[in-house]
Amino acid sequence: MSEWSVKRFRDFVKLNRGFDLPNDQMLEGQYPVVASTNIKGYHNKYKINPPAVVTGRSGSLGTVQYINDKCVPLNTTLYIKDFKGNNPKFVYYFLQTMHLEAFNSGAGVPTLNQNHLHSVKLKVPTLPTQTRIADILSAYDDAIENNNRRIALLEKAAHQLYREWFVRMRFPEHENVKIVGGLPEGWEVAKVASVVTLSRGHDLPIASMIGDKYPVVGSSGVIGLHKASTTKPPVITLGRSGSVGSPNFYDCECWVHNTAIYAKKLNADPFWIFYMLCQIDYSNLVGGSAVPTLNRNHVEAQKIAVPPKDVQGKFGEIISSLFMQKTNMTKQSQNLARQRDLLLPRLMSGKLEV
Repeated sequence: MSEWSVKRFRDFVKLNRGFDLPNDQMLEGQYPVVASTNIKGYHNKYKINPPAVVTGRSGSLGTVQYINDKCVPLNTTLYIKDFKGNNPKFVYYFLQTMHLEAFNSGAGVPTLNQNHLHSVKLKVPTLPTQTRIADILSAYDDAIENNNRRIALLEKAAHQLYREWFVRMRFPEHENVKIVGGLPEGWEVAKVASVVTLSRGHDLPIASMIGDKYPVVGSSGVIGLHKASTTKPPVITLGRSGSVGSPNFYDCECWVHNTAIYAKKLNADPFWIFYMLCQIDYSNLVGGSAVPTLNRNHVEAQKIAVPPKDVQGKFGEIISSLFMQKTNMTKQSQNLARQRDLLLPRLMSGKLEV
């Protein structure tokens, strides 16, 4: 700890407000446009050079992002204008331990108050120690990012296989199958309802989520954990309100939230059903004047080309293997994230020497 010194936040880094960029002035390009919690889009011009460390200024506070590209931090963010000789990756990790959401000064819209931050006392190590700490934590994030890239490739391969077999009709031995009425023999045109029965999810206020056994899945993914489940795997969901459409596949028991629609009854291979649902354009199936809402009856009424069970099964066998790899990598990443999060406060407080 002799290598650590106490300094004020204003002597550690300098924050600057992000830049105005209305949606109608965002022109398609290569540079990330950084909002308070994520990358909102891409623009044809940039404002700052990498590395960029960005956090929320208004709206959502507390999330810290590291962008290793030229980018545009929006006016809802603060970015590090001057690292004052500190390791940028260390700064990124250090800010995560400061709980910046606690410096809210907004009465209505949460707003990060820089003035409150300036005088905060910090215990900071020397640059060599900062670099060692950043390298340790980065190793975990790099491994997680590598898994994410591999998962993305697996997902891309699965979608490409579906299109090859069931859109281009180049399924195994397709050349030996006669075309009857524009479809391979044994195929039929039917409604979605013939292969899957959809149902609305179940009410569960966030305050009522108890326990940590089963994921609670909403319109675009997992939103929490609960002690009970509503359906057994495989679980296929569609966003009902909020993120409309957005098919998701889960291989575990889940509580399906009322912001989602789920496959209550499957009359075909689950993987084929999932990727079939991924092909539907849901933009024309939405109702609701205030909050866009997906009507499951409209989805079930869509006409699709249904292949024979044996072709579905062969597709399912291949996709099952890809999903197993994806599941294993997802679990690896979750374990890596837990280990990193345990190390983070200990390294940043100096309790764990490097």
